[in-house]
Amino acid sequence: MKFQILGTAAAEGWPALFCACDTCRRARASGGKDLRSRASLMVNDTIKVDLNADTYHHLVTHGLDFSRIEHILFTHSHNDHFSPGELEYLRDPFAHKRTRPVVDVWCSRDVAELIREAYPDTERLGISVHEVVPFRTVELGDVSATPIVAYHRAEELCLNWIFGDLDRAVLYASDTGPYREPTWEFLAGVKFDLVISECTGGFLPDMETHLTVNTVRRMREQLDRMGSLNPGCRFVLTHFSHNMGMLHDEFQEKVREDGFLVAYDGIVLETQE
Repeated sequence: MKFQILGTAAAEGWPALFCACDTCRRARASGGKDLRSRASLMVNDTIKVDLNADTYHHLVTHGLDFSRIEHILFTHSHNDHFSPGELEYLRDPFAHKRTRPVVDVWCSRDVAELIREAYPDTERLGISVHEVVPFRTVELGDVSATPIVAYHRAEELCLNWIFGDLDRAVLYASDTGPYREPTWEFLAGVKFDLVISECTGGFLPDMETHLTVNTVRRMREQLDRMGSLNPGCRFVLTHFSHNMGMLHDEFQEKVREDGFLVAYDGIVLETQE
């Protein structure tokens, strides 16, 4: 499978929209890997995880063809992951000759209700909304996807996603704090080749609804204890807040001994099927 991380920043972007802190000034001057847009992921060029206001930027910056999208998956309703107004542009006269006339949208009941509130007639948009059940796999063409329960908002069911067969799986963990017991119980039956994990806080103190280097380390240790890491499993960090205070190369050097790879916008990761 092919995974392309389109955006690697937390909600404020990096440099942050209205910020003049030293980290944001240095990012503006440096450019390249230090410019981070809001989080999104592409799987095999046909599956998009999250749809935010940076979607058009992702399209033109990374030379993508979103007319090929067949499935859109949502993690939760924060606006750096869920911008329902972008769905408007799937319909005629804004889009022609898409690969599929109807795009399947997979999400929690909470997100589904927000979509239907914004667009009572979802058929007009050319989408079909499916409410997923945590830990129950859905088939997206030739890709299996399993939603798991994240810990991010007390008032909403938030999801992370597992892709592939559960014995050769890929985890996309954004946004979440440390998992709770039901999720760990499910993960005990999964074996991962690749983990793409948020690390919003970097080396800041532990956070309740996001992860830091320290809590990603603990996640890896627990997965390892459970036998859930295949040999050579890679850990890739993403979803960074500028408050962590380090640019890309600085952060990569700090986590090199951990074996973590720091993602940048547009990075492509591939796994054997």
